[in-house]
Amino acid sequence: MHRRNRRRLGLACALALLCSSVVATDFGLPDHYEFNATLSVPFQVQAGGFPIRIDFDYPGAGDITRAAWLVEVLSPTGAVIGSDSGIATLAHGRGVRSGRWNGFASGGRRLPAGYYTVRLRAVPMVEVPADARLSTEQRVRKALAVFADEVVEQRYDVMLGQVPKARLRAMVPLPTGPTSARATGAPLRAQSLVAPAVACPTPSTTATCTARPTTVTAAPRWPPAAGQKRRRPAPTGRPTPTR
Repeated sequence: MHRRNRRRLGLACALALLCSSVVATDFGLPDHYEFNATLSVPFQVQAGGFPIRIDFDYPGAGDITRAAWLVEVLSPTGAVIGSDSGIATLAHGRGVRSGRWNGFASGGRRLPAGYYTVRLRAVPMVEVPADARLSTEQRVRKALAVFADEVVEQRYDVMLGQVPKARLRAMVPLPTGPTSARATGAPLRAQSLVAPAVACPTPSTTATCTARPTTVTAAPRWPPAAGQKRRRPAPTGRPTPTR
């Protein structure tokens, strides 16, 4: 009699071990699919609060696949001053959750005006009967720890109240050197090819004479253009030889 009871007990243990291994395999997340969670929150207060919307997208979601999410509000120093969590069902791989932050900290404490951060952390999870005894927050934090490689995090900065505008120092331009007319776009003066009148002393007296303006002739082009006679110009100061 005792031997038969021992056999039944051993068989029951073996079946329990087998079932646990099968459950652990079946409860794994599907491969080759990417989990996405999108956070939407306005920058300023709307109708006395900040409406929050979370969209989930997981094409590989099964009948027992859920989306665990945790929304936290961070102070300007990075401290968590408020949070909310939940588990969303995924119908055909999609799910939506909506909420609202009233601009107060946990416990209804009023917050000063300033810039705060709304942070979302979401992860796909598998609903296990053994977790039914846990609270929603405990199940969410457990999913974030178990499936840490699948966690999606997003954050947005929001402005609470009337924040004074930032005061900027007066900008002083950097010193610059002289600017050419070409750089400023001013019209350039046309250069004259007429030599100005100069005063020249006479060799016999100390009186001065004024030379007439002379026109400077540009040097001929070399090599000559096509069709012109190829004749090299004579050096300056020497007479041009004639043939």
